[in-house]
Amino acid sequence: MVESVTALEEPGPLFISVSDIPCVSPETIRSVKQFHTQSGKDACSTWIPASSVPGDNQCMPYRENVNGIEVCPAGLNIMTGARIACLQDEARMLVYDPGLSINVNTRENLWIAEDYLQSVARNCQNR
Repeated sequence: MVESVTALEEPGPLFISVSDIPCVSPETIRSVKQFHTQSGKDACSTWIPASSVPGDNQCMPYRENVNGIEVCPAGLNIMTGARIACLQDEARMLVYDPGLSINVNTRENLWIAEDYLQSVARNCQNR
């Protein structure tokens, strides 16, 4: 990643996301951007409550504590391009977006994602 960002020569904030969170919403991306901007820090990481992870809760084994809540990394981050090779001062954002709790690494995770997206589509049709 450091080589890619260096090659891009982008000095400002960059969104960095894992590829296996297909249900991230535009609203969440906007709120992460706003949180990062207001924090004044170089970087921003997003975290979801461990209790919101669907299924057996083992697909996200890494845990930390943010604001007294057991959390898992959501895989959506912002880093400052000019400081990509450095340790960056980081704001930690606790996010309550159920779409971020769906991390697709297995066939079972894919089924959970499909069910979630179908329910979102049904809710949109009912509005």
